[in-house]
Amino acid sequence: MNIIQKTENLMVLKDSKQLMSVIGGAILFVLGIWLLTNPNISTPPVPIWLSLLILIGGVLVAVLAKDTTITLDKGQSKFVIDRQSIIGKESKECSFDQAKEIQLRQSIHTSFSSKGGTDTHFNVELFLILKEGKDILITSQRRSGHSIWSLARSQMTTNEERLGREISDFTKIPFRTYKPPSVTEMLSSLQAGVPPGMEKLPLEKVEKPPAPS
Repeated sequence: MNIIQKTENLMVLKDSKQLMSVIGGAILFVLGIWLLTNPNISTPPVPIWLSLLILIGGVLVAVLAKDTTITLDKGQSKFVIDRQSIIGKESKECSFDQAKEIQLRQSIHTSFSSKGGTDTHFNVELFLILKEGKDILITSQRRSGHSIWSLARSQMTTNEERLGREISDFTKIPFRTYKPPSVTEMLSSLQAGVPPGMEKLPLEKVEKPPAPS
């Protein structure tokens, strides 16, 4: 998501993913049709269920793709979030007074890789939090890697964090981040859980009972 317009009283952000998704969906749709009409291109023939799966997948990718436009209007003191797909438009609107904070959430988890080892997945989500307790997603990103360096890079300043701070500065709505602890912080927490001096205590000596005579 990028800022495409900014004046003293107006800020417009846009995330354009629909076009590429529609093109990708169209390619899958055409491929599915072609496999249905030419199942004998391989031995054994391409299963009908696989061709239908590709065809339906292409339709879903194209239909569910959305462009997001966020308009921040100081003059009217309101947010307008528009999500446009090829089947319609969804709009959400709220005033600045209804907003509690702009919130950045970051999370890290690992999963087993199909090639062995583990993958590190880093999720970043930017939300508008309303005072009534409702969360409105502004934008999100997911990144993956295969090493500890992915974890280190994931904790650097992100595009979503920059956007969150710019929205906060423009609207004067507080900005808050929820980040996973760094490697240093995790080690410090583990050390803090050990009572002072405990790490210096010698191991308890266990005497063996005398052997029976």
